[in-house]
Amino acid sequence: MENLDLIPSDFELITDPDVKVSTAFRISARNPLQSQINAIKLKAEHYVIPRIFLKELLRQCQSDYDYVLIDCPPNLYLLTQNALLASDYYVVTALPDHLSTIGMQALIRGADDLSKQLITYAKITGHNLSAPEMGGVIFVRVLRQLPTKIHSATISRIQTKYRKLVFSSYTTELTGYQEA
Repeated sequence: MENLDLIPSDFELITDPDVKVSTAFRISARNPLQSQINAIKLKAEHYVIPRIFLKELLRQCQSDYDYVLIDCPPNLYLLTQNALLASDYYVVTALPDHLSTIGMQALIRGADDLSKQLITYAKITGHNLSAPEMGGVIFVRVLRQLPTKIHSATISRIQTKYRKLVFSSYTTELTGYQEA
C-alpha cells in the first residue's frame, strides 16, 4: 500500500535475557565513593541501553512518519519494553472475560512500574525518557458471536474503572489471524 511501511520483528526480541554486569570493580583507596558511583552508572547503562534501541532507531526517521504503530505481545519482555519506551501512548487489547482483564490490569500496572524504573535508571546514565500514557482499552470479540452477560458485565466494569479510555468500537478475532 502506498504510504504504508511494514517492518517485521525478530523472534530474538521476544526473550528478555537478564542483563548482568560481571565487571569487577576495585574500590579506590583515594576515592571509594567515585568507584561505587561508576559501578552504579555502568550497571544502569547495561540495563537501559537494550531497552531503548527502538526509541533511538525511530528518532532517526521520525520526520518521515505521522504515526508509527507497534504491535507487541501482551507481556513485558524486551520487545514490549522497547515499544513502550519508544511510544507516546499505548493501547491494550483484551477479551471481555475475567482472566483477560486481570492480565490487562497487570500489564498496565507493570508498564507503569517499568517506565518509572527505567526513567530513574536513564537519569543516572544521562538519557531522557518519558513514560507512555495509556491511550485506551479495546476489546476483542469473536465475529458472529453476541456478547454474553458476563462479557457485557466485564466491559461495563472496565468502562467504570478506566472511564473514557475504553473504545466504543471493538476489534474482531477471526481464525485467519491465528492461521496467519
